[in-house]
Amino acid sequence: MTAAAAVGASALAGCSSLTGGGGNDERTVTATEPNDDGKGTPGELRYLIETKQGEGDIAIPLSKFVTGTGSADGEEFTYATVTYDSQAVEHDSKSARNTRFVEEIGVFARSYAIYVDADGDVTDFNVNVENRYDGQPKRFGIQRKWAHKYNSGEKDQEWYVNAIASTFQYPSTTTDTS
Repeated sequence: MTAAAAVGASALAGCSSLTGGGGNDERTVTATEPNDDGKGTPGELRYLIETKQGEGDIAIPLSKFVTGTGSADGEEFTYATVTYDSQAVEHDSKSARNTRFVEEIGVFARSYAIYVDADGDVTDFNVNVENRYDGQPKRFGIQRKWAHKYNSGEKDQEWYVNAIASTFQYPSTTTDTS
């Protein structure tokens, strides 16, 4: 089992390509309690993220949630970008993973999978991580097709979380050569 897979096993426990951004049509999203109309909305996705969904789950307050459209290779797509302050702290050398960051990833993965299962139309879901500890990713993403494969049972939890982990972007470090 890979390190990312080990992280993934607990990231989704208890759970029932980075593109876009900066478009002129970006809209700020406010939370809306999910209903049974059969269509997931960005507001419902925000609600799922910001509301504790069950025992052992955490709620993540978002400082920003925008959605918009972009295009790549001549095809238009819908994206959502969220920003939050991570509550994770750097883990010590005895720990194999940072449990709080794993929980945070799990909330985003679970919430987006539920949203996709409700026929939400955001195809690229991007998460900006603020208040990071040294070495924590600054950004990661989840694609709709991954959530579909996870929801359908075609791919398992380990695969889903590894796909998310493959998008981790870390802060650049520059060295002063003067």
